[in-house]
Amino acid sequence: MNELKIVTEFGEIYGMSQLTKQQIANMSNEQLEEFAYISKYIEPTFKAAKDELKKRFESGQKFNHAQYTESMRTTIPDNEKNKQAFFKKYGLDAFAIKTPKQLKTKFGEDIEADLDKVTVYKPTHILNLK
Repeated sequence: MNELKIVTEFGEIYGMSQLTKQQIANMSNEQLEEFAYISKYIEPTFKAAKDELKKRFESGQKFNHAQYTESMRTTIPDNEKNKQAFFKKYGLDAFAIKTPKQLKTKFGEDIEADLDKVTVYKPTHILNLK
């Protein structure tokens, strides 16, 4: 597959593999501003391509360099009952942390039994491009 290249109005050519964080950090203010401006037009196009790819995966089509895997997303419902229970037992710190993983990291294994009572598991799909 050919590499996508961005050509600025000044004729500067940037290959996508060249656009590393370091390369972007080294851009002049004018280059960075122009690149950010260009990105506002590119981002929706990339999103549309990924959305179309997902749609085709869901219709059963196969691809050589992409995978569409199913995963489980864990969430804690944001309701008064949960807020009061976690506040009473763990204090204000439990409010700032929204995911079960973050709460386990903060409070350790002690919180696991409480999380098991309120955690909701939702299936989700992840698009992986190789």
